Amino acid sequence: MTKRIFLIFSLFSLAFSVMAKTQWETAIAEYNEYSLPLVNVETNTSLLSKEKYIPGHIVICDHEMRTEGKLFASFDCKIRYRGASSLKYEKKSFAIKLLDSDGEDLDANIFGIRKENDWILDAMAIDRIRMRNRVCFDIWNEISRTPYPTDFDNRNGTLGYFVEVYLNGEYHGLYCMTDKIDRKLLGLKKAKELSDGSPYVRGVLYKGEAWTDATSMRGYDTSESFDEETWNGWELQYPDDYPCFDAWKPLMSLIDFCNTRNAFFKLHYRHHFYYDNLVDYAIFIMAHNIIDNNVKNTHFSCPDINVSETFLITPWDLDCSLGGLYEGSHYEEYTKVSDLTSNYLFYQLYMYNVDNFRGSMKERWQELSSGIMSPNSFNSRLDAYAKR
Repeated sequence: MTKRIFLIFSLFSLAFSVMAKTQWETAIAEYNEYSLPLVNVETNTSLLSKEKYIPGHIVICDHEMRTEGKLFASFDCKIRYRGASSLKYEKKSFAIKLLDSDGEDLDANIFGIRKENDWILDAMAIDRIRMRNRVCFDIWNEISRTPYPTDFDNRNGTLGYFVEVYLNGEYHGLYCMTDKIDRKLLGLKKAKELSDGSPYVRGVLYKGEAWTDATSMRGYDTSESFDEETWNGWELQYPDDYPCFDAWKPLMSLIDFCNTRNAFFKLHYRHHFYYDNLVDYAIFIMAHNIIDNNVKNTHFSCPDINVSETFLITPWDLDCSLGGLYEGSHYEEYTKVSDLTSNYLFYQLYMYNVDNFRGSMKERWQELSSGIMSPNSFNSRLDAYAKR
């Protein structure tokens, strides 16, 4: 009788221990070389918001050991939600900053992408195929490079890998873990603080946040303050510690230039933009039916405005592409020339055919459509991601 009771107790204990395992622990136990990398984020979910970072911890499991050469890489971090309209969905994206034992920024090479402390877990909540942003960025990275040397092989877009995310040990869904478009990636010079405390602005990075006259390069509201991180629908991404007139002035001057008479624009636009970058971006958004990135969801950057005020274009948030709309429905139409020229920068270039801009678009499309952007090449990318 005693043995029977002991056996029943042992079986009950074993069953309870199996039941008590978190989904993360179960996934780790079943992990193999065919699995996607696993990421467990630990934090107080009741405190999560977009506005404020809160303490957390992140563990990355990758059989290829691409993160700091480890199968399991563990980091303290701080975490918040990221996004705008996507915040209404239960599955939210996260912004993560890695920290050392003293709570200071910690750079780590995650998945071999680059050594960085600032990372994104992209929820892809509205994207039914869960790969639009990644596929489009992969193509952009191949067709557009920075026209000046950087520490990251002239890369002009994000890199990322699909991962299975667990939140406090419970499965939270398929995500894409990526780096960010930032000062280091684009090789922008750091701002300096002068003896009087004022900033000496060098590299600048702006991101279009909303559809406004300013992001359409048509004008701006002169009453908006320069002492904020946002101005006329743009966000100051760098130097974000120094929102001031000197930080915003290069963008203001660029918008002013785009509104000059065409003869003047034609003579001087190459002092403000890289011609090949403009051609590539126009082809990119039209070929992939990208409807929310002209110039909203687009970065403008300059390595050092004291040396040259020539700006590079880099896309951002490419979910509204390949027929996808911002709420996840299908977009039946194709991107038209009128969509491109709704932005005054491209209006000047295309409608007045500056330096044979239309001819350059045609020639570049003929090149890309037989290679990187060919149907076979594009379908192969989708198939490769779908099979992972």
